[in-house]
Amino acid sequence: MLCSSGKAHLNGMIKDSTMLGMSYLDGILPAPRGVHQIAVTLDIDANGILNNGASDKSTGKCNQIIITNGKGWLLLAEIDHMVQEAMKPRGDDEANKTKVEAKDGPEHYGFAMCHTLTRDCSRRFSKPARSTSLPCGRA
Repeated sequence: MLCSSGKAHLNGMIKDSTMLGMSYLDGILPAPRGVHQIAVTLDIDANGILNNGASDKSTGKCNQIIITNGKGWLLLAEIDHMVQEAMKPRGDDEANKTKVEAKDGPEHYGFAMCHTLTRDCSRRFSKPARSTSLPCGRA
């Protein structure tokens, strides 16, 4: 999803953005978090036309979308007003950012640990068990 950043460029929250267009990159196989490498390119030419491309480096799949100035775009005065409004609650934005980062760190660690344990356990226990017989005396 491509969005113009009203307040988003100041606080990083997508909820404050305006959608400009949609681009889908499908056919990506499931993988653990952090494994896929998706390259995203954004280019704005002199006429204000936005070119967006995304490609998955592992599969080579790619998609591109071109967005021209059209209906639904914000006027420059509206953007300036949104920037002024966004500057006011900076403390709330910092608190939200801190909360999101505090949640993401342990969550990422948990995903990585689960992946490591699953991979190591499957290697360790996938080998057939050896039968060992110990000599024992009769009582």
